[in-house]
Amino acid sequence: MRTPKYRVARREKSPRPPSYRKRLKLTPWIELIVACYFFHSDSLSLITNHNYFTAPFLILFVIGYWYTRLMSCCKAA
Repeated sequence: MRTPKYRVARREKSPRPPSYRKRLKLTPWIELIVACYFFHSDSLSLITNHNYFTAPFLILFVIGYWYTRLMSCCKAA
C-alpha cells in the first residue's frame, strides 16, 4: 500500500513540497561589502606598504567572496 506524500488528503489540494529554507535577501549584499573591503585592503597593501607577499592571499579572499556573491544572485533569480 502506498502512503500519500505531503499530506494531500483531497484531490483539490496540490502536492507541493514544503520550502525548507527561505533565502535571505541581505546576505549577497553583505558578501559584496566584505569583498570590496578585502579588495580595498589588498590595494592598500600593494600601493602604500609595498607588501607583495600578502597580496596573493588577500586576492583569494576577494575572489572567494565575489564568487559567492555571484552564485547567490544566480540561484535567487
